[in-house]
Amino acid sequence: FFSSFFSMKRGWDGYDGPAKRPAPAARGPLFTASDYILVVGESDFSFSLKLAQLVGGSNILASTLSSGDETSRIYPQAQHNIAQLESYGAIVNYELDCTTKKMAQLDLQFDKIIFNFPEAASGPDELEPAIPYNQHLLAAFFHEAGQLLMPNGCVYVSIKTGWPFDLWNVEGQGRSSRFLELAEVMQLPCRDFPTYQPKCTSSNDSFNLSGSKLYTFRLKSEFETEALNNKLRDDKSLAPRLREFTSPPPTAPGHGAKGNMGQKGKGNGKGKGEYPIPQPSAAHGEDGKGFGKGGKSKGKGGKGKG
Repeated sequence: FFSSFFSMKRGWDGYDGPAKRPAPAARGPLFTASDYILVVGESDFSFSLKLAQLVGGSNILASTLSSGDETSRIYPQAQHNIAQLESYGAIVNYELDCTTKKMAQLDLQFDKIIFNFPEAASGPDELEPAIPYNQHLLAAFFHEAGQLLMPNGCVYVSIKTGWPFDLWNVEGQGRSSRFLELAEVMQLPCRDFPTYQPKCTSSNDSFNLSGSKLYTFRLKSEFETEALNNKLRDDKSLAPRLREFTSPPPTAPGHGAKGNMGQKGKGNGKGKGEYPIPQPSAAHGEDGKGFGKGGKSKGKGGKGKG
């Protein structure tokens, strides 16, 4: 099953450099049946199911930070949604921390990566003290996600507006990744974005999409040739790698499969609320090196409200 999912090849004959980017008004649908799509931070998997119903599920990898047992306990509808999602051919993955270098170890490339309503999985209950945790969560996610994109690939983040969400500075955190640039900001609900009922973090309570925003970041043109040359989709060892990744290894120092983003490093992130992220060589080197300047961080993952 995994082999059939990831063995499909994308022909690049005649590729002569990055394609010209269309103006936002001229763009097509956000998602198509040919897109390889990664959804992170799922709750009851209702978004991924709606997406599969819209474009088909054979190219969708839907994931959550939680374990299977935790997902079923918090979200009673989850197993029903997962069964339907898998019937469309999608793959479901548990305990995927989208903020650590484990993302890169997937050795996969995607056209679209989606993180709906991210929020640090634990930490201060008060909204204001949690602001740096969520800034950190977003910056770390963007840094990792940018390295998994195919040429012309996009990262989507949906988020509520107003206080304190505006202070999370989604745009600034996205630009902190050397791989990404802001492409578009849209109001939700919008055309081609699946209409679903988001769930709150760690509870089955729902909220409405209205008044939220969808941020679209795209891979910078200077990284498109490098992304093309990775050729990870043609790697026949993807299936065993993904199976191994499904069972998380023991937690390494400085990283965790669950929880919040931990204490921020000694970097500042003052002013615009941007947290410095190390270059890929540092981010994919020794575990535990911080998101602050020269500081160490107990960086842990976050949940979405998908």
